[in-house]
Amino acid sequence: MVFGLEKKYHYLALASRYYGLYSNQSSKAIMTLGQYTGWRITNNCATWATEKIVEIFGARLASEEFHFVNTPRALQIAIQKLEARDPTAVNRPKYMK
Repeated sequence: MVFGLEKKYHYLALASRYYGLYSNQSSKAIMTLGQYTGWRITNNCATWATEKIVEIFGARLASEEFHFVNTPRALQIAIQKLEARDPTAVNRPKYMK
């Protein structure tokens, strides 16, 4: 993630959620993000994001019906619901154990 590019290029996410890393989680996050992931209809960008959040933080975000396909729309809705209950920001991330 590169902070500020969204403003520079005039695009904004429809939903954002911020998680903070404890110092002992850094290596796990780097290794998890660096793992190869193949792309296909049932494994898209939303699938990748939700799986990485689960692997690094243990937090579940979104799944479509029957938990087969994650979509950007389902991810957006899940993040918006979480943010309504428990808001986060770059300077106030959610820390998970």
